[in-house]
Amino acid sequence: MNATEHIVETYYRLVKHCFTITDVQVEKGVNRQIDLLSFQKGSGECFHVETTVTHELSWRPSLNKLETYIEYKFFGKPKPSAKEAKNYYQNICETYKKFGIDHKSVKRVICVWDIKESKEEVEKWLRSQEENLRIQKRSLSILFFRDDVIPELLKEIGTSNYNDEVVRVLSLLEQYRKQTRQKVHRTVDRNE
Repeated sequence: MNATEHIVETYYRLVKHCFTITDVQVEKGVNRQIDLLSFQKGSGECFHVETTVTHELSWRPSLNKLETYIEYKFFGKPKPSAKEAKNYYQNICETYKKFGIDHKSVKRVICVWDIKESKEEVEKWLRSQEENLRIQKRSLSILFFRDDVIPELLKEIGTSNYNDEVVRVLSLLEQYRKQTRQKVHRTVDRNE
């Protein structure tokens, strides 16, 4: 699990109050794995979350690029460059089943830093993808790492001394931001 996947897992655990399991190997999936499976007890919702984050704005994915990624990660389609064209969708469904998740009701979430298209275009595109893929309405979504995950997680973390190193770093950075902002305001007040 890389750092961004770890932060997304923490977001689902601390903000969404989900049980989580990371780096799930796809049954007979030839090195395919699921970044995160998450279960929210209150709603009974299950999530399959894939994270592909780059914070350089010029590298933001387009909807076309995300379509290929979604087909590969959630529906087992081979990469365009693959020599063998085996589809692993049944293997992904078997993996869901192993964890008590119904492949028809799982919520598929792709987490990105940001995207090139507008939120309105994204929403329309998601609904058309659900139709094309023949999955339930509102079962495919995009989670924005920059605009959703980080701010909501920082609100939740607070000042506890976490054993989780990534969460601890986020907590320290948030306290730094708050305290240096206060320091700047105190300095300005003294100079007036």
